[in-house]
Amino acid sequence: MKELKDALSNTILTNFTALDDRVDQFSELVDSNLETLRRAIADNREVFVSIVNKQADEGRNTHDNLVEDLEKVIDEVF
Repeated sequence: MKELKDALSNTILTNFTALDDRVDQFSELVDSNLETLRRAIADNREVFVSIVNKQADEGRNTHDNLVEDLEKVIDEVF
C-alpha cells in the first residue's frame, strides 16, 4: 500500500510539475504574441496616419488649384 501511495504521490507531483511548466510556457508565448501584436498595431497606425496625411495634402492641393482656376475665370470674365 505504501508503494502504491508513493508511486501515486510521485505521479501527481510529476504531473503538477509538468502542468506548471506548460502554463509557464503558455504564459511566455502569450506575452510574446501580445508584444508582437502591439508592435504591429503601432506600425500599422503609423502607415495609416501617413496615408491619411497624404490624402489630406492631396485634397488641399486640389482645392487650392480649383480656387486658382476659379479666380482666373473670374478675372477673364471681368
